[in-house]
Formats: sequence, C-alpha cells, structure tokens
Amino acid sequence: MQCPRPTWCRPGAPRPTERRRTRNHYMRRRRREWYVRKCDWTGLRWTPTRGTPSGRNRTAGGGGSVMPGPILEVSDDTDDLVLRTVERDDAAFVQRAFADPYARCALHVGTHKSEAEVETFIEEEVEDDGNAAYIACVDAEDAPFDHPDAAETTAVAFLYVRHVDHDQPTVVCWVPPEHRGAGHAGPALELGLDALWRVSDVHTVGASVVSVDEFTRDLVSAVGFTEEARNREAQFVDGAYRDEIHYGLLRTEWEAQ
Repeated sequence: MQCPRPTWCRPGAPRPTERRRTRNHYMRRRRREWYVRKCDWTGLRWTPTRGTPSGRNRTAGGGGSVMPGPILEVSDDTDDLVLRTVERDDAAFVQRAFADPYARCALHVGTHKSEAEVETFIEEEVEDDGNAAYIACVDAEDAPFDHPDAAETTAVAFLYVRHVDHDQPTVVCWVPPEHRGAGHAGPALELGLDALWRVSDVHTVGASVVSVDEFTRDLVSAVGFTEEARNREAQFVDGAYRDEIHYGLLRTEWEAQ
C-alpha cells in the first residue's frame, strides 16, 4: 500500500520554505495593519497615529526628530551623550542615512529608501539578534531614562554594527551634517565600540569607507582603526568610480589605547 504524500507534496501546494515565507509575510502585514489602526488618546478625542509602531507623537521636530528608547550606554567623557535603542519611530531619522551616498556604500545599499522601507529595515535588520544598532543622543538635563520626547533629546549619530555574532563584525557610523564638527562623533563611536567589545566575543571590527568621505575616514582613524586594504574604483558615487577603503581594529589594539 502506497503511503499518501505529505500535504506540501500535492500538486499546487507551496513548498515548506515558501509556506514559511508566506506565513511570516502575513504576520508582518498583520502587525503593520495593527500599528496603522492604533490610536493615541489626546485630550477628549481619539487621534489616529500615522502608521507608526508605537503610539507616540512623531510630528514634533520634523523629519529628523527621534523618539529613541531606553539608555544603553553613558559616555564618561561627555555627561549628556548617551546611546539609546533604535525604535521604529526613529525611521525618519535613520532614513537620512540612506539618503547619504557615502553611508549607503557602508550599509551596502544601492539607493535611498522610503520611510516605510526604513521601518522594515529596522524591523528585520536592526531588531535581528545578529546585529546591533544605537542612536547617539545628547540629552537635556531633565531627559528621562526611557523614551524621551523629541524636545528632551537630540540625535547626533546613527551607529549600526552588522554580524555581532561573527568574529569580525563591521560598523557604520553616520553623523548628520549639522552635527559634524560638534565633537560628538568620536565619543559616540567610542561608546559603541566599548559596548561591542564588552558584550560580544569578537576579535576585530571592520569599517568600509569611500575614499572621498574624508569626515568618516578621519573619524575611524581617530578612534584607532588602521587602513588594511583598498579596492580601487569599487564604488560608483557622485557620478564617478571611487576607491573603497577597508579599516580594521583589533581588540588588543583597543585595549592598549
């Protein structure tokens, strides 16, 4: 007697991986629909949110405003500089990094992203256990530990570390143009590296920078990275082929500083 075929082997049935993708996609869509329906209680009336994952108001401060999460790290050098978790409400701020052609190269992204696409990036990449991300903020004196309002903190950098579960993760540090030269970039990157060395068992950290991105090249060199390789004309940026420079920083080098 021939055994009946499994359900997924029947004609027209999706393979297990396809079925799994369909279910995951369905759940993500349901969560997103629920977020859109979620409302804020404002005064004596219900005000629908703008489709954001949480009910906090995002309108204050414009497209670069942030609503980051709790404090993860506090700088010893600058009392008001902290690293906070990246929340989906921060998509408008993170989106600016994807509008920077130099940052896109480091993020291995070919084009800019819409705010909805950045929300998906935060959901699928930032919230993945294999990656780590922070928003470096300068807090006001009365800023709370957990979820400050836009008026209580200012985002000065976005840090993203890919593959923290590998031996050699890569770090991206993007600083908005209006905050470059203010003295926050170096301490923010150092704070992120401190957290990485302490939490993850990694041997070395890498960083990829386009040759014409002088600001980021100076930044990674200042905190101790060493140029290890150069891929000539590997990136097409601003209408021309540019070199891609690879930097590395060993744990022993960091500890010796």
